[in-house]
Amino acid sequence: MATRGSALHTASSLRALEAAWEHVRPSPSHPAWRQSHPDHRQLLRIATNTEEELKKLGRKLKDGYEFSPLRIFPLEKGPDKFRIICIPSIRDRIVQRTILDFLTHKDRCGLINPVAFGFARGELDKSHVAAAKKALELRSEREVALKTDISQFFDSIDRDRLAEIIRTRVPPTTLHDVLIKASRSEHSTGNAYRARLAKDNNIVRGFGVRQGMPLSPFFAALFLRDFDQWLTGAGIPAIRYADDLIFFAATERDARQLFSEVQSRLNALGLECPNLSEGTKSQIALPKEPIDFLGARILWNDGRYTLQLPAETIERIGNRFQSLGTPEGALRENVNLFSLGTRLREWEHSYLAAYEHCENCGSLGQKMQAEAVKAKRRLLESLGIKLDSLGSAEKAILKLS
Repeated sequence: MATRGSALHTASSLRALEAAWEHVRPSPSHPAWRQSHPDHRQLLRIATNTEEELKKLGRKLKDGYEFSPLRIFPLEKGPDKFRIICIPSIRDRIVQRTILDFLTHKDRCGLINPVAFGFARGELDKSHVAAAKKALELRSEREVALKTDISQFFDSIDRDRLAEIIRTRVPPTTLHDVLIKASRSEHSTGNAYRARLAKDNNIVRGFGVRQGMPLSPFFAALFLRDFDQWLTGAGIPAIRYADDLIFFAATERDARQLFSEVQSRLNALGLECPNLSEGTKSQIALPKEPIDFLGARILWNDGRYTLQLPAETIERIGNRFQSLGTPEGALRENVNLFSLGTRLREWEHSYLAAYEHCENCGSLGQKMQAEAVKAKRRLLESLGIKLDSLGSAEKAILKLS
């Protein structure tokens, strides 16, 4: 039971829950508003009777909240490769968000530090840009780059160790119970195919923290707080963006010694990173050699290091635009003839925002615009519309010229 003035009492207030609801409320075009979506009924109830529903949610949070099973959502990373995202119900997302808002306000858990990006920073949607720009700055000072990642990071987090960290590192004790419950949330096994997909991707029930929850990045930052503090205290030029790591050294020898120390520190937490070898995510780049980080390539060009978008990434994005040029591809993306233009513009704006820090971002824009026109033409032609018979005005309306 939450006492007045406690952290739990504050986080479960109507004002806090209203702010959380505004953060998690889906956009008007989101599939959750459709009757077939699992969140539809719950979402509609909250949207039509917001104050009463949030008050009920606040009472449940004060009295000992229980989380519902997570929904498995596979994100395709490549042929037969998936990142498994586990999505909470709309009510659970509101609860997790209000707790996250309380804990990150004024950095109550001491998670903001010079090496960690992607969490608890003022402009979350730009944090990867800040991380990439910082990497460029650091490489201009120390030219040997070492990059690696934490293998299956979220799925490797020891829940008992995390629970102990929560009890000792999170000051508001009234939030400990709900935080530990959230960290142990499990996916539903109702859908046999998705449950098997989770198992095939090494997601083990009872171990790890599921990706896709509002609190997932918080748990990750909390679990790695001592690691980040070691990097900061030792003055190591480094950037950590979730489980992606990059370090900078004066010599290859220094980089290899640092890698051994990083491995040792992570192993002490029950975590691992790939060994340094060709074909793994652990790589050393000597001065003037290119290295990729967060989708951008740090490249020596015209006497200086620059951030460039790799040509293969531009091509892959172009191929995604092309996929909407067939009825099958459009249906797979839930796009019809009337929403096609909107979807293409949304993708264009999203990619440009994601890669605006790359010097060749203009090339990406040109590629997307060209492929968008091609996709429209192909889709219209597949529907039997003879484009050669259209005049310039008709083509302009369809944005084909």
